Amino acid sequence: MTALLAAVLATAAAFAAPQTAGFADDDIAVLAKAAIVSDARTAGLSADDLERAANVRPDLDVARDVRVKLVGRLGPALASFSVTCHRGEVVLEGKARDLATRDAAGAAAAEVAGVHRVENKLRVPDAPAPVDPPEEPADEEAEAEPVDDPTAPFAFLTRDGLAARDVTLAVSSGEVTVTGHASSGAAREYVTAAIRRVPGAKSVVNRMTARTVDPSEDRRLGDIVAAKIRWSEPLRPVASGLSVSVKDGVVRLTGRVATEEQAHVLLGLASSTVGVVVVDDRVAAPGR
Repeated sequence: MTALLAAVLATAAAFAAPQTAGFADDDIAVLAKAAIVSDARTAGLSADDLERAANVRPDLDVARDVRVKLVGRLGPALASFSVTCHRGEVVLEGKARDLATRDAAGAAAAEVAGVHRVENKLRVPDAPAPVDPPEEPADEEAEAEPVDDPTAPFAFLTRDGLAARDVTLAVSSGEVTVTGHASSGAAREYVTAAIRRVPGAKSVVNRMTARTVDPSEDRRLGDIVAAKIRWSEPLRPVASGLSVSVKDGVVRLTGRVATEEQAHVLLGLASSTVGVVVVDDRVAAPGR
């Protein structure tokens, strides 16, 4: 029994090592950001909304499952990458160790339930990146930008209503320090838990502030946003068909607008209100 247990532990250690070894701090930061936003809403819709609308698995669930499969199967050979999904069409971007790893990543992504097509844009050292025929001259400055900048502030909103804004990540020797403004204590703990799941992350220092639960403040924010809508010239024709609700600083907008310009104005009015953490935009608009 002792020998068997030792063999099991040795096998587990051999399997686990590739998952955590060889990750640079920048790679850990990219994975940490991806872990935090993996449960984020897509275009203000819940997972159930997406499933009903497209009659497929929710895109955010597909993207999350693809990421889990790639990290589990390829480990550090695919240390820095991003996964996006729109109606089952998955795009892989980032860095692969070699062509074999790149091809294996594409094949693994295609195995995930709900994936209809995989666009593999993973880059390999000393090999040209796959490109589509250009429709117009390439923007050299845009091409010079990294696939994902984990040091840039970002916001998120999960399907459970946990949110934060101005989130920043800094990684040093595997220690992840996160700052930002969370909608609640639960949102702050969600970030910590998400980062702890990241391969290579040795510890988490969470310096995020957490908004105090205050229903009266939520009502005040809702009244302000609703007043802005009523007094907005572009929104007056559709104001009666719009609704505003607020919970933990998260403003939910519902209803319908007639033009994309109105949708843009509405989102700007809500998101610029002092005290708002993020906006859950569920408003129907042309083209959405």
